[in-house]
Order: sequence, then structure tokens, then C-alpha cells
Amino acid sequence: MYDFSKSAAQVPIEYLFDLIPVIKPRAFSIASSLKVNPQQLQVLVAVVEYKTKLSEPRQGLCSKWLSRLTPGRKVPLWIRKGTLRFPSDPKTPVIMVGPGTGCSPFRSFIDEERNSWACGGVRRHLSLFFGCRSKSKDFFFAHEWLPLQQQEQLNLFCAFSRDQPDKIYVQHLIEKEAEILSDLIVQRGAWIFIAGNAKEMPDQVSDALRKVLSSTCMTDDQADIYLKQMLNQSRLQLETWA
Repeated sequence: MYDFSKSAAQVPIEYLFDLIPVIKPRAFSIASSLKVNPQQLQVLVAVVEYKTKLSEPRQGLCSKWLSRLTPGRKVPLWIRKGTLRFPSDPKTPVIMVGPGTGCSPFRSFIDEERNSWACGGVRRHLSLFFGCRSKSKDFFFAHEWLPLQQQEQLNLFCAFSRDQPDKIYVQHLIEKEAEILSDLIVQRGAWIFIAGNAKEMPDQVSDALRKVLSSTCMTDDQADIYLKQMLNQSRLQLETWA
């Protein structure tokens, strides 16, 4: 209405609710563990704001509203069960691929694992492929994950796409670590989890996994069949959103 004020002024007021859709609820993955933070529910929200050819900058309706809240404000919310199911056997390696805010459910899972270790549980092999634009601007949970990497409790692979002339994404790192991943997946029965934007990333990561298998121990056809079997067995799970 701001960008097309002259024509917007001609719209009868009774037509407005036919033109403007009802606000849809927003869903965010919980990024915390109740065992670690029993009094808190933490979410990771990227504030949507970008410029187009239109006069008014585009802003995320919910994310911008959340960013403006002050402590003490009540937020209407509901909780629903997540779709990812992690293996119960701690000897099963877990490979997580979560660029951007897709890392949220993995932060929750890593916290669960750390709590288990503190209680004497078996230390699981964890690998996380994280991606963002810039290490200095949007490396979420770096203060938690980098120490785990230094202590060899987490294999952390980071793709900072805008920090060098050539863009690097998580799928490039997956192909680079083909030998390690092939051993984890085929020999050690690792489970793979992919979370994040549903636009192109899931297909690109799936293609990278296919290349990992076909370049190390399988033909292209065998790699396709193996990944489909992993999906059917829930060893490969995706949680993506538009």
C-alpha cells in the first residue's frame, strides 16, 4: 500500500480483507534442551530484511516483531513434536547438515549429548556441517561449538560462503570430506540429518552425498539405491521449510 499509494487509495475499505490474507503462524525449531535448560525454551530467529526495487524495504512480519520485543512481553505460542528422530544407540555416529538457522535442532541435540556425557554416557561420534554467509556476522553458537571441536568432541565443518571470492557451501565441504563420510556412513552405519531452507539446499546436499558414495565405494546406481534405503530406514532424515 505504501509503494502503490495512489491505486491503494482507490480500494474500498470493505475489500481490504479480501486482498490481505490472514497472517499464518510461524514455526521455529527449538534450539535448546530441557535437560540442560529446564526453565527455558530457546529459538534461533534470523530477522528477515532486504531491499527490492520497491520503495519500502521488505521485512519479515514475525521475525521483525520478535526482534523488537522487550523482556517481560508475553508471546503466544504452541509446541508441537519435531520430526527428527535420532538413534538411541550411542555407538551410532550422527552426521548433521544445518546451514543457517537449520542448525537449530542440532544445537538442541548436541546439548542433549553433552548432558549425557556429563552423566557418564557413551560419547557418540558427532559431525556437524554448518554454513552461513560470514564467520564474523552469523556464525551461530560458535562460542559453544568451537570449544567442543578443540576438545575433539565435535567434528565441525564450516562453510562461510561470502568470506572468500569463490562461494563455498556445505555441499562443497561434504564432497571434500568424502573418505571420512564414506567410512562413517557405510562402515559404521551413521545416520544423516539435513535441516534448513527447502529451496535448493536439500537437493544439493543429497547430490553431494551421492557423489561421496559413488567416488569412494559404489557406482552411481548403487549410491542412489543406498540413499533411498537410508531414507526408508530413517537413517537419512530431512526437516526443511520454505
